[in-house]
Amino acid sequence: MYIASAAAATAAAVMISTTRDEWVVPPALLVGTAATIVALAASILFYVTWRMAPTVTHGWWAAAAIFGCVQWLAVPRAGVVDAEVLARPGWQTIANAVSALVVLGLVVAGTRATRAPEPLALGLVLGILVGLGRLATAGLAPLGLPPLTVDTLAAVITSVHVLVVVVVLRHPVPGGWTTPRVLTLLLMLGAANLAQTPVIHGPWVESGVAVAHLVGACLFIGVSFAMMRDVISLQERTTTDLNDRLEAAEAVGRDGKERLHEIRSTVAGISNASRLLHDGKVAATTRRRLDENMRMEMSRLERLLDNRQPTVPEPVDLDATIDPLLELHRARGRRIIWQPTGQVVRGRRDDIAEVINILLENAATHAADTESRIEVTRDDDDVAIRIADGGPGIPPEVRDGIFEWGVRGDTSAGQGIGLNVGRRLLSEQGGSLTLADPHEPGATVRSGTGATFVIKLPAARKGD
Repeated sequence: MYIASAAAATAAAVMISTTRDEWVVPPALLVGTAATIVALAASILFYVTWRMAPTVTHGWWAAAAIFGCVQWLAVPRAGVVDAEVLARPGWQTIANAVSALVVLGLVVAGTRATRAPEPLALGLVLGILVGLGRLATAGLAPLGLPPLTVDTLAAVITSVHVLVVVVVLRHPVPGGWTTPRVLTLLLMLGAANLAQTPVIHGPWVESGVAVAHLVGACLFIGVSFAMMRDVISLQERTTTDLNDRLEAAEAVGRDGKERLHEIRSTVAGISNASRLLHDGKVAATTRRRLDENMRMEMSRLERLLDNRQPTVPEPVDLDATIDPLLELHRARGRRIIWQPTGQVVRGRRDDIAEVINILLENAATHAADTESRIEVTRDDDDVAIRIADGGPGIPPEVRDGIFEWGVRGDTSAGQGIGLNVGRRLLSEQGGSLTLADPHEPGATVRSGTGATFVIKLPAARKGD
């Protein structure tokens, strides 16, 4: 932005230094008008930045910037030294002093006020009022102020601009890059306004004022662009941080719901086993299996409640894991076909039992009064456990996302958590849980109906 300001200043100086007769419109007037337009664009940009990230300070300062531009637009020769006006000092000098005091008041209000105004409305109103005052006094007779009064007004204008610089620089600004640009901007505008008083004379005063206004306007728009960039960057970082926190909170919530789901399922298994054990009609063999199942569920419940890390995968006898579960389900009147196979896998016994139990409970819920089947087969290094039911099957619209968190059919009374938990538990021990193609041979108990889920686990190797 400094390079752009220097280029603008050079172009303006060259334009003004040419013979005035070659121009239909005086070059200084063109440069001054361009500076006012650039400053107005910068003020609007500053206002938009404030709207994106409203603060009390920047709200008042945006009003000051808009005021400065609007009141100069009301003057036909805004920002340009008029030799006739300098020869008859009075109204213009007083107007400059009033303008400087208004800017100072708005800047100070930005550091003291507790509420921000509407910068656009306040800046427009004040700018129009002062601009109308300038127009109204343009045709009045000169005041004929004595030199001492003129010098005093010039000193007031200078002091006010110095105070504006001090107030702005004392207030914290975002980024160290802002300070030198704002300082240069205020000094250039202050020098330009001071040069419009009769205190300073010389052939280059008119050129200097126009160039100073243009450079100041370029710096102002550079500061406004930089502030907007910083605000956008800050909002992006804030949004990213909020998304990360939201995802972390959702993860914690999901973890809690998953743990609660596992605890409920485990407690239900313990409760069912305990109720059946207290039934005097249960055979001794069934009683032993139910007792083993209850001990296994109690061990799992202790781990869930203590939030202990899962055990490392180890050889698991599938027959010894499945048999107690089926005894419990059969004791509750469910029909399940299964034949022991002697297969041994690597995994965590209680997790494998939990996943199988989830699938059997789902089958009992969605395929009540139907027969389920469990088939265990080995394929090279993997063991597949296929659990099929004879129910209505999985609706096509939810098949692709059936394992996603919270996904369930319209008629399902579940929470859409069990299958997600089951897939996670198996993936943690190198296994998988999938939904078989309904048209795959042997996928369901009866052709065209039911659902078949496939558990795959690494087979135990010799020596494990």
